[in-house]
Amino acid sequence: TTSGVTALLRTAPLQFLGRTAYGLYLWHWPLLTLATFLATDTTQAAAEETGAEASDAGLQGITATLGMGTGAAVGAGVIAASVVLAWLTLRFIEVPLQQSARPPRSFVLGDHAYLRAALRSRGKTTAAMVIVAASVAVMAFGPLVERHNEDRATTLATEPVDPRDYPGPAAYLEDAPVPDGLDVVPGTTEVDPMMPQTQDDGCYSGFDETGLVLTREFNESDEPCAYGDVDSTRTMYLAGGSHSEHYLPALDRIAAERGIRVVPLVKMGCVLGEPLTRDTGEAYPECAQWQVAAEQYILDNPPTDGVFMTSTRPTTIAGDGPDQVPQGYVDVVSRFTAAGIHTWGVRDTPWLMAEQGTQLNGRLCVAEDGDKGDTGTSDCAVAQDEALAASNPATSALAGLDVTHLDLTAAVCRDGQCPAVVGNVLVYRDSQHLSNRFAGMLAPEITRQMFGA
Repeated sequence: TTSGVTALLRTAPLQFLGRTAYGLYLWHWPLLTLATFLATDTTQAAAEETGAEASDAGLQGITATLGMGTGAAVGAGVIAASVVLAWLTLRFIEVPLQQSARPPRSFVLGDHAYLRAALRSRGKTTAAMVIVAASVAVMAFGPLVERHNEDRATTLATEPVDPRDYPGPAAYLEDAPVPDGLDVVPGTTEVDPMMPQTQDDGCYSGFDETGLVLTREFNESDEPCAYGDVDSTRTMYLAGGSHSEHYLPALDRIAAERGIRVVPLVKMGCVLGEPLTRDTGEAYPECAQWQVAAEQYILDNPPTDGVFMTSTRPTTIAGDGPDQVPQGYVDVVSRFTAAGIHTWGVRDTPWLMAEQGTQLNGRLCVAEDGDKGDTGTSDCAVAQDEALAASNPATSALAGLDVTHLDLTAAVCRDGQCPAVVGNVLVYRDSQHLSNRFAGMLAPEITRQMFGA
């Protein structure tokens, strides 16, 4: 007779779990992941409300993610489905493929007797062929899907759209109507098509570089980095970091129409005039060296049509507002003014923040939530008064200097909210940078503020 643990392990339920253990191992995790994703999509608000209670109660896993009630129900459903699928796997896959007897031992794959014995079972041969075919299909399918997504994202980022369907900033600036039920453009699957042309052309200085990049392919090409009317003798510098760079689609159009050659002087994570750290808080000496080189180049080669640069930035390096004007910005604009160089000072974009010190990726937020953002109650948004001062602080900080102030707040914020989508167009490619599509659609408003037309 048996007793204790041995007797318990010999009971029918535990014997059943033992036989289906491998199937349970295979099925439970994809089912749990899929169920959690689908349930989160409809219960996010409740989960957030119960999140603190769950943490206080020491809950973990799915109950902490979805809340106690929903989490327990979804978890039980996953367990039940896993058991059923594990039994079906055992009954129709594992048992039929089990060997009825040990095959003759062979260490040579070309042994005819071994191959005949291995191929004698039609079911095993069919299963092996199916597995091979499925494996090849999976390996081929991934690259095809990736290529399809890239092509679709590029198309959605560049192809013309009907402004009646996709008014973009005109929805706020001109109260243009916004149709419902349309997909956001550009598509949210790929970020590369949303980047300025300077990225593809290699016309920017990376984080580790200290010198200027003036020709394409990071100075490896003889072709100058120039946009707009590239043959014009009139020049304008697009200077600073990525928050200056993301206006290139608009400036490219404006400058082409007005006969101006736009030359980018851009370095990632850096600006003119203000010594910055990296976003991790570490020292960034490469930025300081680049700043000296960029400013000297501008003074030695003064533009006919000024320098386009940001005139404000958030209070903290992490992006917390409100926006302000560092003294370094005042100093560099003062030096430009003294040298007879005009400055086009654009107020920085409001940064999307999930909470203090934590940025919110607008593109991913829209992709996950399907949030159109035009209702004024978007979850993929930041409160205007948290991101921006009540009025443009550059107006007073740069008073008396040769500056034209540009403020695009009215194009991206309304009713106290600055959402990730405006007029069915994705505003942000991440938490702080404009998408190419939206930046290009700002050209009329930027033209009006720059030239009064």
